[in-house]
Amino acid sequence: MIGDGEMTGRRQGTFSDEDYRGSVSELGNDDQEVSRGSNSVYVLLHPATREPRYVGKTAFPSLRLREHISTARSKGFESLRPVSLWVRELADEGLLPEMMVISTASTDDISATERFWIREICSKGGRLLNIRLNH
Repeated sequence: MIGDGEMTGRRQGTFSDEDYRGSVSELGNDDQEVSRGSNSVYVLLHPATREPRYVGKTAFPSLRLREHISTARSKGFESLRPVSLWVRELADEGLLPEMMVISTASTDDISATERFWIREICSKGGRLLNIRLNH
């Protein structure tokens, strides 16, 4: 199980990009977005351990990361979701989640691709905060 150090050979609770690389397609850190008609599946990672905590989909990764942070700071209903509570906990420690794009797909296929990655990460022992893990 990843996180127990068995699969990665690293100390407990640590993750690296290689743990989830597969067919990773990273976009970089600028505002470059995926091509028209295509969307990204991303994972939010703990900045210290690189542990994946949330899988999502978006056409605009950099904007979506800012939205996660903004939602966590808000007082609305969305701020009570597990991912928002986690982002708030990180912020209280002076940290922010890292985003890594792990796949791209057409708009028609993006939900199935997101479900694939949720199952893949959970099958490796990932402790995701996605509300509906039975996609």
